[in-house]
Amino acid sequence: MKNGYIETYKQYFRILKYNDDFIITDEHGTTLGQAKTLEGARCRIDTISAPRKSKILDILNSKYVEYIENVEKVENILNQCEFDLIALPETKKQYNYILLIDDKKFDYHEGKGNEKLNAKNKNDKIINAIWCLLSDRDCVSCYDEYDFICEFGYNENADKLKEGHFIYNTILENNEKLKKCFSKEQLEFLTNNIQL
Repeated sequence: MKNGYIETYKQYFRILKYNDDFIITDEHGTTLGQAKTLEGARCRIDTISAPRKSKILDILNSKYVEYIENVEKVENILNQCEFDLIALPETKKQYNYILLIDDKKFDYHEGKGNEKLNAKNKNDKIINAIWCLLSDRDCVSCYDEYDFICEFGYNENADKLKEGHFIYNTILENNEKLKKCFSKEQLEFLTNNIQL
């Protein structure tokens, strides 16, 4: 088998042949792992993407409860959905995750200064990931792409400009997915009441 692209598997993952290995990447080209066989790569993807959603987010027992107003209503809105956070292979600088809200997938990253995902902190990490999505959503509503790139320092050089363009468009894509999970009023309420 020649080196190069083999297939897209489960709409989100790509499998590429490189020398004797099958490399697994996400839709953005981030390497998630590798396997010795094509079937092994598919099995690894099945493990990464297996649904393990939890219905109830326990906001009252979260370390973030003091930063959330109208806790009961926030909890009622969020618990209309199912959530999960799946760890992906980490890089030198960050932990990589996929946040699942119902059947919608969101890339989520945390710096290495944060605690790694475990059973005890999963609820808090999901709440933090939701807050990040809401903050990004709110941020893009205030800026067009040009202002976003300038405001957040992505206008220093061509590579930064490309990164800023990618981040801005990713936020827009995430906003469309959020609209499929929550109403406009719910998103506004969550944004105004979750302030981590």
